[in-house]
Amino acid sequence: MNGVRLLRGIVRKILLLSALLVIVLALLVSVGRETIGELDRYRSNINSYASTLLGLELESQELQGEWHQLTPQVTAKGLSIYGPDQQKPAITLDHVTLDLDLIQSVLSRHMVWRELQLGRVNLTAREDAEGNWTIAGLPLSGSGDSSGLLDVLFDSAYLEVELVSLSLEFFSGTESVLEARNILLENSDDFHRLLAVVNLAGTEQSAELIAEGRGDHRDFNNFDGIGYLKLNRIDFSGSLNALAKGWFPEIVERIGNIETDIKGEVWINLAGGEASLVGQVSAAEVPLNWLEDVTPLTNFKTEITGWFHPGEDWGLRLQGLDFDWGELQIEPLDINFRQAVGAEWDNGSLAVSQINLSLLDDLLVKARLAPDAIVDIVQQLQPMGNIHSLHLDLSLENKVPDVEIRANLEDVSISSWHGAPASRHINGYIEAHNDTGLLDLDSPNGFAVHYPQVFDDYMEHSAIRGQVKWRWDEASSAVKIFSGPLEFGGEEGLGRAYLYLDLPIGQPGDMPEMYLSVGVNNTHSRYRNRYLPRVLNTGLLDWLEQSVGDASIITEAGFIWRGALSRGDADLHSLQLYLNLADG
Repeated sequence: MNGVRLLRGIVRKILLLSALLVIVLALLVSVGRETIGELDRYRSNINSYASTLLGLELESQELQGEWHQLTPQVTAKGLSIYGPDQQKPAITLDHVTLDLDLIQSVLSRHMVWRELQLGRVNLTAREDAEGNWTIAGLPLSGSGDSSGLLDVLFDSAYLEVELVSLSLEFFSGTESVLEARNILLENSDDFHRLLAVVNLAGTEQSAELIAEGRGDHRDFNNFDGIGYLKLNRIDFSGSLNALAKGWFPEIVERIGNIETDIKGEVWINLAGGEASLVGQVSAAEVPLNWLEDVTPLTNFKTEITGWFHPGEDWGLRLQGLDFDWGELQIEPLDINFRQAVGAEWDNGSLAVSQINLSLLDDLLVKARLAPDAIVDIVQQLQPMGNIHSLHLDLSLENKVPDVEIRANLEDVSISSWHGAPASRHINGYIEAHNDTGLLDLDSPNGFAVHYPQVFDDYMEHSAIRGQVKWRWDEASSAVKIFSGPLEFGGEEGLGRAYLYLDLPIGQPGDMPEMYLSVGVNNTHSRYRNRYLPRVLNTGLLDWLEQSVGDASIITEAGFIWRGALSRGDADLHSLQLYLNLADG
């Protein structure tokens, strides 16, 4: 009996609550129908209420309202949202149409929008010195949005946006604009799905984006998401050029705009507040349109990975980068680029797995990718061979860039430049930092060096080891090259050499000078000519020929040479020559 009374009481309360809810809804509908047509009269009050709700200043130019059954619909035109202490709006919307979910709003005691339709949205995102991004002063990482701005978006079951134009203002001063069209956002509790067409400002459709996320948007570090980006076309003008100009202004100015149909697929992962991507891109043809007489790159393809660490750095890695260029045979290579963010934006690095120096010569000279001064040096050096594990660290903090290079050399050959020796079969390790550098020579399978102003031919060695250093002397505008002991040997004997060069690059009237000391033990007489400077007079050469004759072994030989290297014959300052024969 008590159970029946209890059940009747519960039913009675439910019926009473339902009736009360119906009465409240009826009153809301009745009042709403009477007042919604005159919504614009209360625009200033509504703007003030919305500003308090969002924690941001909001202005609108016109408000319109309609009532469809139990669904009130509000349209706001000419909206502007300002961040704290900002004179210009960080967000503008040409119009917003909101369908209020009346029942859910009453039950949850805050406004819940069943459907939102937005027209053109303009956002300005700014990077601060720590590398963090904000829109209207609201963080895009870390703890997420502390205002109610994103609540309006993520509490809506369905959101349509005609166009979003996102202006990115980097701390470096560079600006880039990214556009997304036909945006659809669906929300269900903590699950969110986004569909959009993405492109750089001023270009046609270039990518299609599908993204899904799970978590609370107020806690970005615990928000996980995945995305798929399908690339259709890339235009390297505008935004991409603006980003590249910070690092390579002369090259970007020389190349201009490039448009190409690049196809690809990229998968994006968002976890712990950090983003990563992986995918592949390809293009049938990449035009070198800044050159009229150069064939385009064809069969371009690469795998791509990347990352973004808020407040730290971002980077891209191209793996298996491969393309054809006319008749040139090009080996696939890997490229890794990293750049710091915020106030450290001008610090970055570039790593390349290998470089064919003959190909580099063609790229720099034929494609005119380098300044004329660099092209002239490359043409004089005529480099050949391969560079492996090239790593470049670059900082643009000061007027003079800070540059550090490290690499391994394989069978490299260079011609003479400003009197410096020409060399073949260079193997070893090279590093340079601004105006200093060193080369650790380790060529166990052969090495040749030619002093063109002193000797007629190359000095051939079966092997060589040692270290050569150089530095730029600002006071005399000269390159100073000097070596430690260079040990060489093989069937031509065991020896040691020391080298010093003074190359006055910035003083055309001054002649390069060279100090060369070479000593060799237990060599054969047939190797003697490679160690005899051509500046010796005829009488001395005849005497040496008669003295050495057909002796089979020279137990000890050497010379110390010091002189100026002119365009013609060397200007000899001093020469010491000694020779000991095994048979007297």
